[in-house]
Amino acid sequence: MRHIIIQIESLMKYPPSLSLIRMLHELGEDVYFFSAEVSDRVRQNCINENVNLINLKYTYDTKNPAAEKLIKIPLINYQIKKNLKKYYTTNTIIWVMTSVTLKYIGKNLFGKNYIMYMYELSQELRYYQKFRYPCVNLEKLFKNAIAVIECEYNRAHIAQAWFGLSQTPYVLPNKPYMSKLNRYSFIEDEYCRTVMEQIKDRKIILYQGIIDEERPLNPFIEAVNELGAEYAMVIMSGDYKNVKSAKSDNLFLLPFVNPPHHLEITSWAYIGILSYFPVRNAATSPLNAIYCAPNKIYEYAMFGIPMLGNDIPGLQYSVQNNKMGICLPSFSRKDIIGAIKCIKKNYSMYSRNAELFYDEICNKDVLKEIITGEKSNVCKG
Repeated sequence: MRHIIIQIESLMKYPPSLSLIRMLHELGEDVYFFSAEVSDRVRQNCINENVNLINLKYTYDTKNPAAEKLIKIPLINYQIKKNLKKYYTTNTIIWVMTSVTLKYIGKNLFGKNYIMYMYELSQELRYYQKFRYPCVNLEKLFKNAIAVIECEYNRAHIAQAWFGLSQTPYVLPNKPYMSKLNRYSFIEDEYCRTVMEQIKDRKIILYQGIIDEERPLNPFIEAVNELGAEYAMVIMSGDYKNVKSAKSDNLFLLPFVNPPHHLEITSWAYIGILSYFPVRNAATSPLNAIYCAPNKIYEYAMFGIPMLGNDIPGLQYSVQNNKMGICLPSFSRKDIIGAIKCIKKNYSMYSRNAELFYDEICNKDVLKEIITGEKSNVCKG
């Protein structure tokens, strides 16, 4: 069977997309990847996984002005239409990977076999965030898909209720599909390796990922600074504007590192941070944060790294209930310090439970069921 994965944004910024490609490749499927953000790394990854890369010609960049993105919608839409006409057959499944992709794909999906694989939870999708109309007809797109995939259990039921779906979407957790790396792996990035070498004897409190209003980190920076030289706060991200004003002798900033190499840094962490607070007027629903499904949970769990987060359903049901970390009702400096000390006291229990959680997820079995429609011996997830 042929699989056409359409993702406007860069493949390297979405670990679940990388995992999907690896699983399809391992299952012997014929895979095409359509994208408007093609770098040398994307080309090399597609070569490694025997994927046919289709460049949609007009470059997409999340940092581009809104007007430029709007102008490119019909241009990229035409490229998608032209290439689907060339590569789509009756024995093909189209995979739509992100909300951004939906803005550019237009009506090209109707009359074809396609799967909605949603990384974010959005009840409405505007072409321009400041104006409610025009917007993407999500209900029609969801209802006409041969399958819908969400990355968290509650999100699946919310999507079903929002869009009146006859079947509950599949749940495919954001677990990396790859060989497990060793604890304290060699770090290929020279700058990151140099920084981590300087603090390798400290207990590293790590946050990795986007920093925005939904993910406050300053209370952690203050708490780790108060704990002293036994600890080090490390933030690995592509943008530090929300933490640049923080004053701390124990704060170390690392740049964005392309997956899966970012996991080399993760492997050195003592505790992993999860911070998700709902924000109104964001591009996604406030429920997106409440029922979060971060890659970080599985990336930390791969190495048996205990986690520290806030008390929301998405983290309570995974982290707290599986006893692989602590969820706090509020991020006060005092509570964070207390939680870090509690994790230190019970470190082996939290670490062991994190590894067990990671090993229970069998995404490849779920993917087989989605493709074939046949039930397999599916583990948790």
